[in-house]
Amino acid sequence: MRDHIFHEVYVDYQSAQIDTKEGKFIKRGDFSKVEKSIDGYKKKGITALYLMGVLERDNNPYLNKSINEVEYRRPDATPLAITCRQTANKMLGGDEGF
Repeated sequence: MRDHIFHEVYVDYQSAQIDTKEGKFIKRGDFSKVEKSIDGYKKKGITALYLMGVLERDNNPYLNKSINEVEYRRPDATPLAITCRQTANKMLGGDEGF
């Protein structure tokens, strides 16, 4: 453990685009963006990542029938509002993406 260099990654912010005036996400990060960044972390000498926001949280998903896609009524729910400790956050890519 002493030989590792840890880095905390807040998945929502990984390669995200943020409107700094409004303080809101234009485009949120997800598991695939974290995966694409691993080589960059490795080049910096980071040997272990702690991913914040991985677990399913209270995003209040619903099926928008007009476009047949799942949308989230509460996309900015805190990652501490965990609703299931066995499921990766669906909004960020779910179990498949993780």
